[in-house]
Amino acid sequence: MKHVVLVGMMGVGKSTIGRLVAEKLQRPFIDSDVQIEQAEGKPISEIFADKGEAYFRQCELETIRRIVNDSAPVVLSIGGGAFISPVVRFLLKETATTFYLQARVETLVQRVGSGATRPLLTQGTNGQVPLETRLRTLLQEREPIYTQANYIIETEELTAAQAAEAITGYRSVFA
Repeated sequence: MKHVVLVGMMGVGKSTIGRLVAEKLQRPFIDSDVQIEQAEGKPISEIFADKGEAYFRQCELETIRRIVNDSAPVVLSIGGGAFISPVVRFLLKETATTFYLQARVETLVQRVGSGATRPLLTQGTNGQVPLETRLRTLLQEREPIYTQANYIIETEELTAAQAAEAITGYRSVFA
């Protein structure tokens, strides 16, 4: 049995939808960001500030590797930048079925609020780059990679429960 991994931009609902998918599949739900925060003893924003993005990305890779190699099948939500790593994509291709949760920038802006706790939205901007512009830039950079996931779930017109239902409809590919 393969893991189910949710990928996509911050604010798309990976954690909310992931919990619902896990409940439907009767599997544990794991959020890689939460695992990293627990291991490091501080929020991701502080990890970025104290040790930098490269350190965080290494923690992310090690966390994802540990989860997919050492556990029974789970539903895993990974950070928005994790899937950008070719190493992470290769690892997940071998061990998981991936779902890209897709939403418009306007929807993501509404969901991330001020973005103050999201380092990639504030890092190096000095408050000069509007949130929507930063999210649009990140999405344009990442979407070609996100679409390499096994399946794309357009969440724009779906509730979290409907998105979870759409994912579990693919049960035969990860059961």
